[in-house]
Amino acid sequence: MQALDDLKAEATAAIESAVDSAALEKLRVEWLGKKGRVTDLLKSLGQLDADERPKVGAEINAVKQVQRPPQHHEEGVPNRVPL
Repeated sequence: MQALDDLKAEATAAIESAVDSAALEKLRVEWLGKKGRVTDLLKSLGQLDADERPKVGAEINAVKQVQRPPQHHEEGVPNRVPL
């Protein structure tokens, strides 16, 4: 889905621009929080046909697994950002 590819690119850009762990936490809440963007997508899976759900669900999970680029590492902040 193009929309999910766009979201993944947006999430990656947001993570790359995060300057510290507080900014990363804010992004995590914005994307994965109770009213987060990815959470809303996951809630909408129930409205899809049963044969579409696994594919779309896998794409949504790929958005959640975006990596923090190595040049932005800081001590105590993991490389893998659950977004």
